[in-house]
Amino acid sequence: MAWVKTGSLRGPAGPVGPQGIAGPVGPAGVQGDQGIAGAQGAPGPSSSTWSFTYSSTTVEPPAGQQVRLNTANPVDATKVWLDHLNLDGVNVANFLTLLHADDEVYLQDKNDSTIYHIFDANDVANNKGAYSEIPVTYARGVQGTPLNNNQATLVSVIRQGSVGATGPQGPLGPEGPAGPQGQQGIQGIQGEPGPAGATGPAGPQGVPPASVTDGSDASAGQIGEFKSAQRLSTAALSLTTNVAAVIATLPLTAGDWDVWAASGFNTTTTTGNPVARCWINPTGASTAPSLDQIGGNAIRNPTNAATQVLMAVPAMRVSLAAPGNVTLGATVTFGNGTYSGFGQLMARRRR
Repeated sequence: MAWVKTGSLRGPAGPVGPQGIAGPVGPAGVQGDQGIAGAQGAPGPSSSTWSFTYSSTTVEPPAGQQVRLNTANPVDATKVWLDHLNLDGVNVANFLTLLHADDEVYLQDKNDSTIYHIFDANDVANNKGAYSEIPVTYARGVQGTPLNNNQATLVSVIRQGSVGATGPQGPLGPEGPAGPQGQQGIQGIQGEPGPAGATGPAGPQGVPPASVTDGSDASAGQIGEFKSAQRLSTAALSLTTNVAAVIATLPLTAGDWDVWAASGFNTTTTTGNPVARCWINPTGASTAPSLDQIGGNAIRNPTNAATQVLMAVPAMRVSLAAPGNVTLGATVTFGNGTYSGFGQLMARRRR
């Protein structure tokens, strides 16, 4: 038999062949850079929860398996008293010794989670034998809704975890831009003075001031100028025992002055061994100067029967850089009777 070619024919596709074997694993890639350290986390709290019976009694000690506050209103409470044995018969005394300031004490009605109060511990718990006292401050909760008396109550002590150790110091950052120029500093202290210069030649001898031969007063501002102020005996100032009083006030211009006074007292019969003191105050004050003042002080012990006493107040130097007042005053200590003071305050310019 002979075949005759009539066209191209394609038979159906054959089945898929089996998968070839896996090629070898390629080499490991280069390790990437280490990431930066994360920020330090906050201290993690931990808590323990026990069941107790709440008692509304506000005095210690709590009865067995009880928790109490020192006030009926939890918001005002400053102490929590907790029996060492809870409703499950577990003794929590050792755990309470771990309590410290900033921990939290949580109280909640066991059957009603909407009634709860949270307190901050102010210090460690005080072990009082069968129970502990925790000093607290109210933090938050359902204010105005106290816990129910004789109701099972959850007590949880939430302890703040300790802060972890400080991590390693990071790499040095890039240098920041230069800050603005600061304000000018304060001026430095003055340096020590230089050495004294050579003494100049002596000037010509001055002409002494002309003396007065006609009995007239020196003019104001000239050496020898005289000024005075006086209270007459007929206008004597009534005095109170042991109270300083100003007899006369004399205004002076700037300069160097010699100041002195004459003073006196009109008196009736007195008792008590009188002590009379007259004084000059160079500052113009109405109080007696110190007894240590050079000049300007005079003291006398008049008799009880004296009717008039006269005293001289010695001169003193008064130097004024500006105009000011000088006062003549008196202080007398006496018993019954009266004293009144008078006198004249005088000054002469030295320069």
